Amino acid sequence: MAGSPAAAAAASGAGGDSSLNSFHLQALRGLLDDSLHSLRMELRSSVSDLHVEMIKQFYQAQMEQQQQMDTFARRFEEMIVEVKQLRDDYQQLKHIY
Repeated sequence: MAGSPAAAAAASGAGGDSSLNSFHLQALRGLLDDSLHSLRMELRSSVSDLHVEMIKQFYQAQMEQQQQMDTFARRFEEMIVEVKQLRDDYQQLKHIY
């Protein structure tokens, strides 16, 4: 039976299967590499977009904080002027009474 044509075909088919499997593996590797490359590019783009968005939000928060500090400084100066006026008024009233 080992010398039968069916055994010879099976033996030659085994060598053919090996090259066919190798071709399938290479094709599969190519597909995986392409998919991974696409995934890497999408991930890189998403991370870059996220980074830009974080910078925008940081800048916006910084501007809002600066506006609040400016408002605080202006109100503080107004209060200093008012306290000075009150002290002057107090001194005048103290001298009168």
